[in-house]
Amino acid sequence: MTEVTPKKVLIVEDEDDLRFTLARAVSVLPGLQVLEAENFTKAREILQKHDDLDIVISDIKLPDGNGLCLLKEVRAGGSLLPFIIITGYHESAAVIESYRLGALRYLAKPFDLNTFLSAVNETLQWSQLVYSMDEVFSTPMGGWIEITSRARYEASDRMRAFMSALVSLDLEEKERCDLQLAIEELVQNAIEWGDKEDPSKFVHVAYALFSDRILIMVKDEGEGFILEDVPDPTVDPFEHLKNRLAAGKRAGGYGIHLTRHLVDDIIYNTDGNSVIITKYIKGKSNR
Repeated sequence: MTEVTPKKVLIVEDEDDLRFTLARAVSVLPGLQVLEAENFTKAREILQKHDDLDIVISDIKLPDGNGLCLLKEVRAGGSLLPFIIITGYHESAAVIESYRLGALRYLAKPFDLNTFLSAVNETLQWSQLVYSMDEVFSTPMGGWIEITSRARYEASDRMRAFMSALVSLDLEEKERCDLQLAIEELVQNAIEWGDKEDPSKFVHVAYALFSDRILIMVKDEGEGFILEDVPDPTVDPFEHLKNRLAAGKRAGGYGIHLTRHLVDDIIYNTDGNSVIITKYIKGKSNR
């Protein structure tokens, strides 16, 4: 029988009782090995020694440092190791910074063990799904996190999953759904019209977070288009759908026009192969 290598989870928490409780909860999950650090220095030592960690769960406030600094150091080294950030402050600035650095989830104290274990499981499943495929993660610009995938329709589902943790930030249910739908439509549009469904080409999706807004960039490797020349499918939706199905294309194709109603701002580059959408965080916009 092939031996299964356990996944390694590092828990960084200076409150001994909480660290023990979290470690014990994780240790009962099958196939997980728990490492513990009570401070920033110990966590750094473990990260340097164990380059095969699968997830880090770190409090922000540590006696000799900061969990966000730990995350920043890991990202500066080129690693995209999944992070869950724990905060006792529930301050938007800290949460935004953690997401900006590429954390997948945050948990605000106090939280129950079911919520904690659900976050761990979801993060591990998400990372296993994404890293087993063709997606490549990078930090191409300061403050931006990018995911690159080949131009295949199944990529839009994984990119939507990639954004699911992000869009939970200070957004109401309808806003989250709108942003997720906008991302999905633009990615599928990039695959279908930009890259012509050519799997040798790539789609790039990047995000950046600010205190009052979320920016999403979608870029394909196609020749682009003239925005004004794109017909509005909402004029005759039935005819639009009939023509697409007759051409063997997916139902949908509303990307550009639909997205305008889902986000607060949308800007295309001159070539038409890159678009940036903006979603303002309710109550924090300075517009």
